[in-house]
Amino acid sequence: MKIIFSIAIQELKKLFYSPIAWLVLIVFSLQVSYGFFDRLDHVVGMIERGGPVLRVASRIFHINYPTRVFEILISNIYIYVPLITMGLFSKEVSSGSFKLLLSSPLSYWQIVLGKYLAMIFYNSILSIVLLLFVLVSTVIFSNFDSVFVISGIIGFFLLLCTYSAIGIFISSLTSYQVVAAIATFAVIALINLIGGLGQDIPVLNDLLYWLSIAGRAEKMVTGLISSADVVYFLLVIAIFLCFTEFKLSSGNKNEPRSRVIFKYGLVLILFVFIGYITSNPRFKLYKDMTASQYMTLTKESQLIAEEMQFDPIIFKTYVNILSDFADRSGLPKYKNVDFRRFEKYTRFIPQLKIEHVYFYDTVTSNPYIYSQNTGLTQEEIAKKVAKSFGLDFNDVLTPEEIRGIVDLSGEDNQYVRVIEFRNRKAFLRMYRDIAHYPKEEEISSALKKVLYKPPLVGFVSGHGERSCSLKSDDNYYYTMFAGFDDRFSLKNDGFDFVEVSLKENNSLNDIDILVIADPKTPFEIGEINSVNNFLDTGKNCLILGDSESSENLKPILDLINISFKEDKLITRGSEYSEDLIFAEIEDEVTNFSRNPQFLRNVKTTKSIPVVLKGAMAMELKDTSNTEFKIFPLLKTKSGTHVIQDNGDTSIEKGGMAVAFGLTRSMKGKQQRLAVVGDADLYSNALYEKRIQKSNELLFVRPLFSWFTYDEFPVINRVPYPPTSDILIKRSGIKWLRAGIMFMVPLLIFLGSAWLLISRRRK
Repeated sequence: MKIIFSIAIQELKKLFYSPIAWLVLIVFSLQVSYGFFDRLDHVVGMIERGGPVLRVASRIFHINYPTRVFEILISNIYIYVPLITMGLFSKEVSSGSFKLLLSSPLSYWQIVLGKYLAMIFYNSILSIVLLLFVLVSTVIFSNFDSVFVISGIIGFFLLLCTYSAIGIFISSLTSYQVVAAIATFAVIALINLIGGLGQDIPVLNDLLYWLSIAGRAEKMVTGLISSADVVYFLLVIAIFLCFTEFKLSSGNKNEPRSRVIFKYGLVLILFVFIGYITSNPRFKLYKDMTASQYMTLTKESQLIAEEMQFDPIIFKTYVNILSDFADRSGLPKYKNVDFRRFEKYTRFIPQLKIEHVYFYDTVTSNPYIYSQNTGLTQEEIAKKVAKSFGLDFNDVLTPEEIRGIVDLSGEDNQYVRVIEFRNRKAFLRMYRDIAHYPKEEEISSALKKVLYKPPLVGFVSGHGERSCSLKSDDNYYYTMFAGFDDRFSLKNDGFDFVEVSLKENNSLNDIDILVIADPKTPFEIGEINSVNNFLDTGKNCLILGDSESSENLKPILDLINISFKEDKLITRGSEYSEDLIFAEIEDEVTNFSRNPQFLRNVKTTKSIPVVLKGAMAMELKDTSNTEFKIFPLLKTKSGTHVIQDNGDTSIEKGGMAVAFGLTRSMKGKQQRLAVVGDADLYSNALYEKRIQKSNELLFVRPLFSWFTYDEFPVINRVPYPPTSDILIKRSGIKWLRAGIMFMVPLLIFLGSAWLLISRRRK
């Protein structure tokens, strides 16, 4: 070991006696300084404008923005390594000093490991430069998540060491330093790109994807260290160090070519086999380095995953090749990328499998595919598309074949996943927003749906009521309740919906939540009794009405001692139409959810109104004989006027209740009801206008979570990271900038100049 250290020290001396090592160090420090202070100015400005900021470490160092520190480093790291490693062997071979080295009593492994240890020391110096910026950040900000950044530094260091091993091997192949540098560039580029090659070839896709180094350090930068990535780096280092030793020994011993090839192949196969096994989800270990553990499933999702650990679970992905989502992740070449999206879940459900089924069928959401292929039959279009995707059309199911397997008509025959577990199924969809892919909340809700009976919401029909069945009707509730391609709809939160008739016996037996929305004709006595009997079972109910249905709802509201006022409400002085009423969320709404994020949202957006259209105020009748505890949920804001009987004058009267919540103890649990004086609150038209949409969403999802006793949707209680504030003055930050951006590179330059001049004098 002493010999290896001695070789490493001598190699470091030679390295720093040349200007290349110093130049790389100066350029590296300048690049890090630029990225750090560029993002620092941005974050400090955010704090100065609006107060403390979350996840400061991520905002400065994390990848996803071109000037963030690690984005700059990982994008440019391939420049540094070849310049440093190109002369490790090639310079000595060209000068003849390598023969003298071999004549000494040293083994090839001692030489290789000694030179590589020198590179580890040099890489450590670069990493220490990064640690300097972590130290500066802890001085500038309170609650700075330094452990998160250290995770990224570990990834950066391992990536440097891996590239260094590649550079050492390439340097041993040639006596020309420039050739060694260019070849190292080429090999580094190849192992970054190889993961995208051959992904449509089943025999090669997994192997080539594993061989790729792309994205492995980036995962550590996000704060998640996995054993598979660490093992990958160590194996690639070992492979190229072994190759270097083989090259040196075979060149000196004149070994037969077949034996040399056998050794190279054996080492490659052995290490690839080890890496492939350790990359299996069953053998992976993880360490979440983030302060709030946001790279790990929340506890709620983990509890769901724990119940699914031992039985087979399949995400069967049905890809309609005519869908506009097909070329995003549905093609065979994206199989591994698609699987990686669910790594948070495979960590806890290692037996999870993803299968793809390709088909073609009519899809209304992609009219472009038909308009650009007029005159062709659907089958001819499908053949054309399959060819462009590189799919064998024989592997694509026809409409008749896919309909015999699964009914996707309710999904518009879109790209969709069906979760299959214990003979139960649930849909997991793509969404028409910027993200497209389902997030933890939607995935966990779908998984929970195959574990437990989902809540069944019954919309009363038969009197012209509004329901969630029609997407095209502005007055219906499709988008917010049953819209399959909107991630915020309750359908994607695990709820099922059905229309029910109050005239049919036992029609409400299986209903968990009853919705009565804006009936246009009066209910019969038997129907009112059905509602009363439903309420007597202790189940929950939502009632929505407006001026046209107030009389029809009166017999049902009499059951719970609430009535609509006849006064017409308007808003004066608004840029919108007068019938848009702005209501404020009352504090009692916070009782709907235990989710800290929801509570914060209510607090921070309390001044943002919920928008209602033609709302009616409500009042309580005699509550002395009711078992219900009744409390307001929404009250009108100032600016709301009540039209008098003559219709000419109005009186400003804010603070009127337009939504009530009701609770009572019933059959061992709390029964929950809500009454809203605006049937348009959840309508397609009001939702899609997106007038202050955020609070309408806050009001519907937590409301139905309240109805299900927080069972659905899955509430992911992500630990809230502490906010960071500035600990030093702006003038102090300017001095730090000057000292680090200019003085540190200057000191490195002066140190290198002094050392090189002293070396020449000697």
